[in-house]
Amino acid sequence: MLRELYNKAKAVDASLYTKESMTALQNAITQAEGVLQNDLATQAQVDAAYAALDAAYKGLVPVAGKDPGKDPATPGKSPDTGDHSNPMFILILILFASGAVFMLSLKKKADNTNH
Repeated sequence: MLRELYNKAKAVDASLYTKESMTALQNAITQAEGVLQNDLATQAQVDAAYAALDAAYKGLVPVAGKDPGKDPATPGKSPDTGDHSNPMFILILILFASGAVFMLSLKKKADNTNH
C-alpha cells in the first residue's frame, strides 16, 4: 500500500498545486522513501509514513486557474464541501509523524545494542 501511494505521489504534476502543499507532499515522499529503503522498518514506521503521505496527497491545494482533474495522478475533483484543510496543519502532521518514525528508529537501535 505504501509503495502504491508513493508511486502516485511521485507522479503528481507540481505545477498544478500550491508551493506549500507540494512542499508538504515532498517531505512526506522523502519520509516514505526512507521507510521503503529500510529493510528493518517496523510496521509502525510504515503506518506513520503512509499516514503522512496520504494526508499530504489528499491535502494538495490546486493553484488558481489550474485544472488538477487533468493530472493523471490525481483522482477526479471532489465536490466542494466547504471543508478546506490548512496546509500548515498538514505540515505539522507530517513533522509529527516524521518525529515518531525517528524516535522509533532510535528505540530500535537502542534495543539492538542492548542485546
